[in-house]
Amino acid sequence: MVGETRDQETAEIAVRSALTGHSVFSTLHTNDAPSSITRPIDLGIEPFLISSALNLIIAQRLIRKICPACKEQSPHEDQALSLQKLPDYIQLPTQFYVGAGCSECHNTGYRGRVAIHELLPVTREVKQIIQQGAHEAELRNAAVAMHCNTLLTSGLERVGEGITTLEEALRTTVFY
Repeated sequence: MVGETRDQETAEIAVRSALTGHSVFSTLHTNDAPSSITRPIDLGIEPFLISSALNLIIAQRLIRKICPACKEQSPHEDQALSLQKLPDYIQLPTQFYVGAGCSECHNTGYRGRVAIHELLPVTREVKQIIQQGAHEAELRNAAVAMHCNTLLTSGLERVGEGITTLEEALRTTVFY
C-alpha cells in the first residue's frame, strides 16, 4: 500500500513492486482515470513500465446530495444543458430534482455527500495506447469506446436516481 504517489522515487518503487508480482494500491491526485496514466509519465516513469504495471484505475469524487427534507422535482433544470457542451455519448436523465432549501440543510438544498466513480480497466488496447505515448484525450476516448463509466456518467446516474442535482453533477465533473 502506497499512501500517495507524489514523486519519481515513490512511483519507481510502486512500479517495481507491481512488476515483481506484488499487488500495489496507491493514490494519485488527478482529475480522472486517464490522467492517472499520464501523471506517472510526467514523473519520469517510462510508458512501457506503466502499461505493464497497471490493471485497473478507479477515480472518485464526492458530490453533494439533495436534502431529503426539501427535495422537489424541477421541470426547469434541463435548461442548464444549453450552457454545457456535453459529449455525444451522454444519456441524460428524464427527471430532475432540486432542494428547495429548509432549516435542515440551512437553506442550501444539499445535505450530505455521495461518491461517484470512474473505472478504467487497463486492457490490451489501453496498454497499447499507453506504450504509444498517448495523451489523456486518447485514453478518455478509448475508455468511452469500451463503455467505461466516467465520472460524468456516474454523476448523471445519481441525478437520474434523484440523489443529486444536474448542476452539482456538472459542476464537479465537467472540467475538460
